[in-house]
Amino acid sequence: MAVWTPPGKRNRVIVIQTSTESTDSYGGTVHTWSTFATVWALARPLRGRDLVAAQAAQNLTELVFNIRYLAAVLPVMRIVYGGKNYDITAVINIEEANREIDIMAKTGLSEG
Repeated sequence: MAVWTPPGKRNRVIVIQTSTESTDSYGGTVHTWSTFATVWALARPLRGRDLVAAQAAQNLTELVFNIRYLAAVLPVMRIVYGGKNYDITAVINIEEANREIDIMAKTGLSEG
């Protein structure tokens, strides 16, 4: 069960981005990321693990970002934090109260 987070604990700035598709001059599809919102967050590590794939060491990091409630945050978006791109895996409206949300995200494999 998630616990309410006091606003003063949200001391990290994160950027939530959304992907858009456009067509280039050759008819190909181009994916670009644009800022959806820049917000204060509490970043909590969920877990980290090292993987060995194709003989290349990789590091998978999972974090939970707690922010004030923001409608329309979706798992197809990503978070930019600390110079890394985090793929959103889940968005949880704490107690369905529309006061705050936990955003579960990971980095390391696809890098957004």
